[in-house]
Amino acid sequence: MTRYIIYLFILFSLSSGACSAKRDKLDQNKLIPEEKLVPILLDIYLTDGLLLTPSLRNWASSLDSLSFYNQVIENNGYSKEALDYTINFYFDNKPKQLIKIYDQVLGTLSEMESIVMKEALIEEELKNNLWKRNTSILLPDISGTDSTEFETSIDIPGNYSFSFSIILFPDDQSINPTVTAYTCDADSVDTGKKYYIETINFIKDGKPHKYSLNFKVPLGKKVFLKGRIPDSWNISDKWDTHAIIYNISIKQSSALI
Repeated sequence: MTRYIIYLFILFSLSSGACSAKRDKLDQNKLIPEEKLVPILLDIYLTDGLLLTPSLRNWASSLDSLSFYNQVIENNGYSKEALDYTINFYFDNKPKQLIKIYDQVLGTLSEMESIVMKEALIEEELKNNLWKRNTSILLPDISGTDSTEFETSIDIPGNYSFSFSIILFPDDQSINPTVTAYTCDADSVDTGKKYYIETINFIKDGKPHKYSLNFKVPLGKKVFLKGRIPDSWNISDKWDTHAIIYNISIKQSSALI
């Protein structure tokens, strides 16, 4: 923690020749309020991180890097001199408070990093998911845009997992609700053999349940995964179904050996 504060102190105070000696008289008008200081320091660290990226580092190397930081401070409505004065004041008179201020900056940075990492994971999940329709289905579907039938083509050999979570409510009127899924060769979708995947019977208890169906795509084959979720004896009237299906995914679990 201390080394970061020293870094800030050197960057904004010593660079302008400011000394760290205690002042005889404090000019309150020159101090940046704490609630304004935190976002300024946050912006400075974000700028510092951007300038370290390869795409900007070469471009910025020929320029005065301090001008970037000056611009950041000015965009927040203050001058570099005001920041120098404020940092020196806290460094000399309230070092513990300066650490608390910096903790706020680090806390915000950590939250931002967590959000970015979460979004990156979601993006990676979506990229690897072969299910290209909406990953959530609400039934009954008032809009009428979502069908309970699905079809996905897969041409990479391997072992796959078709997984989803479902909440089937007690007032659901479907009979023996389940999922129907099968694979078939892409060159004989209508006339070829259907390889049905072992089915699962759903529970009408209004609680979420996660299910997973496993299937294989052979070498040199392009197959279709087809079926209906949910499926039942009276599925022809979709309004009889009261369910939420979500986190639907089709992913390769392992390659063929």
